[in-house]
Amino acid sequence: MWKIIFPPYSYGRKEIADLHLSNTSYRLNEIMNVLTIISTIFIPLTFTDGYME
Repeated sequence: MWKIIFPPYSYGRKEIADLHLSNTSYRLNEIMNVLTIISTIFIPLTFTDGYME
């Protein structure tokens, strides 16, 4: 019934949901890149520090 009354709004819902999921995925990818760089630096330092004690 709503598609008959408001046809333009029914076409954009999936695109808006896809855009939101894409944006969320992009932000998660950026966060994972930063965490990977941080762990690449600190994991060997932690291992070396523990080995030297």
